[in-house]
Amino acid sequence: MYLRKTFKVLILIAFLALPLQACGDSSPYENASPNKAQSMDGGNLTAIEALGLEEISAEAPSFKLEDTRGNEVSLEDFRGKYVLLNFWATWCPPCKAEMPTLEEVHNRFTGRGLEVIAINDYEKPKKAIDFVEKGGYTFLVLINESGNVSEAYKAMVLPMTYIIDPEGVVIARAVGYKDWANDASIEYLEGLIKK
Repeated sequence: MYLRKTFKVLILIAFLALPLQACGDSSPYENASPNKAQSMDGGNLTAIEALGLEEISAEAPSFKLEDTRGNEVSLEDFRGKYVLLNFWATWCPPCKAEMPTLEEVHNRFTGRGLEVIAINDYEKPKKAIDFVEKGGYTFLVLINESGNVSEAYKAMVLPMTYIIDPEGVVIARAVGYKDWANDASIEYLEGLIKK
């Protein structure tokens, strides 16, 4: 009897832990060329691989969306800067857990050549606006009620984050929750803006 209860508790814990990584079904990024370089010295990982990012080289799909104040924003507005483009929703626990780390990155890199943009997916604007205001988030949040931008990026799992270079090329993506404010992530982002 005790073993059966223990087994049920373990199954419940495993089931509850699943959404901590990502919400949704994954789908390959169309038109991407993954670069999975193998080192000749026995398999040392690149900085991108060590961070759990997938290296990509594909043009970032263009978009125009409204921010939480109703202003129209375009990806082209950020040419010349790196962009950390995050897709999220208020119903997604890993997305909500990731938001404070995005805020830390935003605060650290504002005015230094890297912009944080979070695109709220498939939700009414009021829901996203209320969440952002309650959390005190100051990075740019765009509303994508139709989901057309996430579809263009093939972001079928939330959260999903893309790193876009100053020329508008997606260079990496992260599927699921990522602590963007940890030392390794900050070091990687610092290295990008120093290039």
